[in-house]
Amino acid sequence: MAFLHFNLFPHMKVLRNVNEAPIHVLGFFSGEAEERAKELLDLVRLGGKLDEYPSRLSGTSSKG
Repeated sequence: MAFLHFNLFPHMKVLRNVNEAPIHVLGFFSGEAEERAKELLDLVRLGGKLDEYPSRLSGTSSKG
């Protein structure tokens, strides 16, 4: 289970959401952050959703 609206940026796609903290907080280079993010997303079976927005990951969307 993945929480879709807990601390995610709705205007950023999945890959960028996962990359933000390692790049800006931990000082990772973009390439290494992206590689690690892809590994982690594959682990939770979201590797095929890199170009999706958080609201598109569920069968329902919240409007409001």
